[in-house]
Amino acid sequence: MRHFLLTIAWILALPAFSTDERPLRQAQDKPNIILIMTDDMGFECLGVNGSVSYNTPNLDRMAQEGVRFTHCYSQPICSPSRVQIMTGIYNNRNYTKWGTLPQSETTFGHIMQEAGYATATAGKWQLSTEGVTASKAGFDETCMWAYGFDLKGFELKHPIGTKNNYYYNSKRPSERYYAIKDDRPHMTSRYWNPCVLRNGELVKTSYVDYGPDICTDFLVDYIERKQAQPFFIYYPMILTHGPKVPTPDSEGIDQMSNAQKLKSNKVYFKDMVEYADKLVGRILDQLEALGLRDNTLILFTGDNGTQLGTRTETEDGMIIGGKGSTANAGTHVPLITSWRGSGVTGQACNDLVDFTDFLMTIIHAGGVPLPQHLSLDGRSFLPQIAGKSYRSDVYRTEKRDWVFCHWDKNPASPMANPKFPRARFARNERFKLYDNGRLFDLSTDPLEQRVLPDNPERQSVRNELQAILDAMPMKPDFYTQGGVTREDNLAAPKGQGPSEEIEANPKLMGE
Repeated sequence: MRHFLLTIAWILALPAFSTDERPLRQAQDKPNIILIMTDDMGFECLGVNGSVSYNTPNLDRMAQEGVRFTHCYSQPICSPSRVQIMTGIYNNRNYTKWGTLPQSETTFGHIMQEAGYATATAGKWQLSTEGVTASKAGFDETCMWAYGFDLKGFELKHPIGTKNNYYYNSKRPSERYYAIKDDRPHMTSRYWNPCVLRNGELVKTSYVDYGPDICTDFLVDYIERKQAQPFFIYYPMILTHGPKVPTPDSEGIDQMSNAQKLKSNKVYFKDMVEYADKLVGRILDQLEALGLRDNTLILFTGDNGTQLGTRTETEDGMIIGGKGSTANAGTHVPLITSWRGSGVTGQACNDLVDFTDFLMTIIHAGGVPLPQHLSLDGRSFLPQIAGKSYRSDVYRTEKRDWVFCHWDKNPASPMANPKFPRARFARNERFKLYDNGRLFDLSTDPLEQRVLPDNPERQSVRNELQAILDAMPMKPDFYTQGGVTREDNLAAPKGQGPSEEIEANPKLMGE
């Protein structure tokens, strides 16, 4: 039984429907909804956001046909972001362990499935180490990159640490799924000769098969099969997370050996960004071909900032990726929405959005009643997508004045956290306040290098942001668990990103 966080006072305080609110849609009028979330591709990577390093024509076109949000913020790294976007709840309330979606949680998949939507997910799940698998998270059909621990019936051929080790099943002797890191054998290939589970069954692949293509093929087929009924698709893309390997469109790919296809080189990041854009284009083209484009709401975002140290030229200068950092470079992500039949077109929106807002927006767009057993933190940004007639008190469409972040990479392994000091902050479009009292003006100091001195003119904004932090529950030992002292965490410079040690050893960043 799923566990539900009950906040009766919050529920009772909800106002009745606003008089200007649109009625819930009938089944035949419900829009299809697709959420695409790329991996390690920050705000600066899109051409429409000013990138001159990469070409993203499909996403740029999507923005021209919809809305480009300039202030969307994720968690600093993937696993916490995935839990937050799927549950609509801040990490301080339900994020318990790296790579785990607690079995007690309700996702947007559960809600949409129970509302009669056909549901599917494909790509990178990552949350089943001790938690919920994709098939139990509200999705009728799944096609996911599989970690070693997901491979039932397969085992490592050689002991852990052996080079060129692979997963092997005596009943399928021709197949070998290599553990691409000797010291982390659960890490299988997500790109060439990928390990992919489709509806629970291992797909037979070889070095001519490319994981992101398999997942996109699955979704393109799913859209065709489900075109007669409303569907909800969650596509957490495999791209552009490391290793940085060539794509099917990379120069010389047909002449590369198997080993060359798996060898990481940062020069391929450009190809990976552009191939991710190409796959988004395939989804758009399929919707167009089937006449579904106008009645489909598409949302595109990223799970965190670009990989640490990745340099991207933009119209405003160089941006260096900051995944794992609480600075803009680690949390500022793209958000492009397009609902061509009902939405606003060709606009940029400067309103704040955070990852708790996606679930509320999705159920609002689908006309799904707000589950009364849930206490959600998010707000719907559907009016920014589709116009003021979608304003609603029930779906909490009031404009956001702040974003909150509770950052703890892995609450279950506190001894690892000195590499990623715990942090909590509240921010608005301009100012950002950490719970160590440091206040930054991001309009002039995006790298957070100059702490603002106390100033009576800024006291009101400090008070407003501090009130947000004070209202967010925190475990008493948040800063002291596992021998990490509160002083260590609070003294750590926030916003500067992980250490050089982490940049030299990317495995510390996660998978």
